[in-house]
Parts: sequence; C-alpha cells; structure tokens
Amino acid sequence: MEDAAQMAYTHYHGLRYEAMSADQYKFLPRHDSTIGTWSIENPQEVDMPLDGTVRHMHVLQMANDDLQEELRDQQDSLDRFQEMVDSLREQLD
Repeated sequence: MEDAAQMAYTHYHGLRYEAMSADQYKFLPRHDSTIGTWSIENPQEVDMPLDGTVRHMHVLQMANDDLQEELRDQQDSLDRFQEMVDSLREQLD
C-alpha cells in the first residue's frame, strides 16, 4: 500500500510542478504514467555521484523487472502443476 501511495504522490507531484523537469533531480526515477512504470532519464555530462546513482537505480530496476518475470514464470509453472495434480486425482476417483 505504501508503494502505491508513493507512486501516486510522485506522479501527482510531478504533474503539479512542471518546473521539476529542469532541476538536478530530473534523472532520479519517476513514475511514467504513459507506460505504467518507473523511468530514468539518461544523464549527460553530470557529476559522478548523480551519474552513479542513476546507473545504480537503472540496474536495480532491471533486476526488479527480471525478478518479476521469473515470479510470473514460476506462478505459471505452479498453475500447470496444480492442473496436472487435479487431473491425476480425477483419474484415481
């Protein structure tokens, strides 16, 4: 629930303060409502700490996406296994 609240706050905060697009924090993750996920702008000629932060957040986002895909695959596998178990139980009856 906190994640949803944070996403909503970030989204509406960004809509209200369009001037944020010109500040130094524009490269930090923001929720992009058009594609329904978090996005990160690619920094050009910025200081090293900000560049490192943006690159680190990008790696974390990619790892999160990979884990979510793996979780979906695992759930699909469990669903198929449960269907097989149910069919075998029906054959036993």
